[in-house]
Amino acid sequence: MANFYSEHGVAVLGSRLRQISERITQDNRRIFKAAKLDIEPRWYPILTTLTRNGPWTTGDLAGHIRLSHAATSQVIRQLKEAGYVASRPHPEDGRSNLVHLTAKGKTLARKFTRLTNDVTLAAQSIVAETGHDLMGALEALDEALSSASLAARVDALSAGKAVIVDYRPVYAADFRDLNYVWIRKYFEVEAADIEQLENPQVSILQPGGAILIALVAAKPVGACALEKLAPGRYELSKMAVDPGQQGKGIGLKLGQAIIERARQLGGKTLELES
Repeated sequence: MANFYSEHGVAVLGSRLRQISERITQDNRRIFKAAKLDIEPRWYPILTTLTRNGPWTTGDLAGHIRLSHAATSQVIRQLKEAGYVASRPHPEDGRSNLVHLTAKGKTLARKFTRLTNDVTLAAQSIVAETGHDLMGALEALDEALSSASLAARVDALSAGKAVIVDYRPVYAADFRDLNYVWIRKYFEVEAADIEQLENPQVSILQPGGAILIALVAAKPVGACALEKLAPGRYELSKMAVDPGQQGKGIGLKLGQAIIERARQLGGKTLELES
């Protein structure tokens, strides 16, 4: 009999991930208890980071472990109460403090570092049994959510509007085909077009550019590229919208998004050739 998660699939993705996370967290608590380590699983990322890299600011820790600043601060408070970390003024920034391990924290770190090897091998065996690149998939999921959140995508679907997301290999054929349609309608396909459309990873992304995709009802209907010409200088190119979706402001939305991306990448000049 199918269970709840297999019946509902990605519609309950968050609940599924939380259920798996809770199982692993409980196992970690048992592992730490058996090793007589007074440590909570949620402390581990910060303790490991401080052990390997030395003092960090709260903001840097939050960015490194991809946790909110508030949640990171809460964990640091717990670690301070346990006597494992302390903080001191940043020597170069009076507005910040550096969080560092105490002597007690360093003693704990030596103990759990030895345990980490066994945990790593055990986790690797679990991942290997899945037959999938699980960590790669989770990284891709994280990037996709950063590109456009679940809430933003649901809002766009409900309103029948486009949502703009970052290019992924899964959109390679859409990026290519959408552009070939308009190029063949108004111009002729040239060698440079083929090079960019058939291998955008190498010709556009690796040199420092970007590609954005417009989705309507989760279907790719538009694309736009940002080519890096020189430091601070970019070109807006390869903008295309499905003929059946034109006149709905999708091109404008793509253009606004690609201009903002150019700013984020440090662009000072943006060119458009037509």
